[in-house]
Amino acid sequence: MLQQKLAGLSTNYQTLLNRHVAKHSAIFNRVSFDLGATPADRAKSTEQLLAEQKSSSTPVPAPYERMFYAGRYHLLGSSNETAAPDLLGNWTGDSNVGWDGYYHLDANLNLQISSGNIGSMPEAMAGYFWLNQQWQKDFETNAKKLFGTRGMLTGGNTPNAEGLISNINYDYPYQCVTGGEFWLLYPFWEYYETTGDRTRAKRVRRSSEPLHH
Repeated sequence: MLQQKLAGLSTNYQTLLNRHVAKHSAIFNRVSFDLGATPADRAKSTEQLLAEQKSSSTPVPAPYERMFYAGRYHLLGSSNETAAPDLLGNWTGDSNVGWDGYYHLDANLNLQISSGNIGSMPEAMAGYFWLNQQWQKDFETNAKKLFGTRGMLTGGNTPNAEGLISNINYDYPYQCVTGGEFWLLYPFWEYYETTGDRTRAKRVRRSSEPLHH
């Protein structure tokens, strides 16, 4: 089936690019970042800009502008309706990626999606919200089985694409991260703060109520 789908795609680069430009440019261009770099500097290669910054004692604006836009590009390109960027995104060029491409429910995932709300990219956040809602039943099972309590206990990572804690050890005592669900729910609240849409805020309230007992 995969081979059939790939065979049906155009092999023309410009055709493939245009399809994504039409879909992504309106999202990508909602926010701009201007540090006053000159048009000439913005036209330079990344290698040139890094070399100039390395030899300069003051910040060179153009590479920082480019990093901002590169981050937006990578977030948008690694997200869809049912997936957020995993630990390595889509950019390894390898089907045998480190950590098997798990989601790591600590600073990794949160940092990867941290600009989605404030950067006006709700399309890129949709997969993050969807995933969290799929994991919450497993988080409830973790809390019940490990601590005999209500509420939700996150897993440290997501082997088998689930939220159950499957690896308990002293090096990574994820079973002790009792505040992990609050961490994962914060972007739901942030979505409300940036959009005024109460649907995500209600999800935070319903999800966090059992954690207070």
